[in-house]
Amino acid sequence: MDLRLVLLDGGPLIDDYRRSVPTRLLHGGVNAPLGRLGAAARSVGLPVRAGEGTHGWVLRPSRADVVVANTLVSLPFSARVAGRGTRLVCHVHELDGVADRVLPEGSRRTALVGRVDRFIAAGAPVAEMLVDRWGLASRKVVVVDEWIDVD
Repeated sequence: MDLRLVLLDGGPLIDDYRRSVPTRLLHGGVNAPLGRLGAAARSVGLPVRAGEGTHGWVLRPSRADVVVANTLVSLPFSARVAGRGTRLVCHVHELDGVADRVLPEGSRRTALVGRVDRFIAAGAPVAEMLVDRWGLASRKVVVVDEWIDVD
């Protein structure tokens, strides 16, 4: 497989990722404070889309078979990267309150969700939200429980 990883922001695992697969960090250097400011504003419900439009020219991948958005936050970017004929998968960790803040109900969410071929729900409560409250077909949602240690 030809795997590539694009990260919207850094974190403690970035060196491990870089040792495993070609990795590109989009919110580094001067963009990092803008990304954090936007994330903080969205986390308290402010309708901020800071930095969202800055990535389109940064990444023009060759044809990919599958693009995976690892959260609803990364879905808008991932949908732009996924070209026609590319399968789009979204791993959803968020529940209602956060999900509605990062991807508010409306035509934009409807279009993005409609573009996704398969949703990976991080547990039964997330799957319930996607099917019962977001109206997704249950056949498009697969539950994969989180692997985070509670301790």
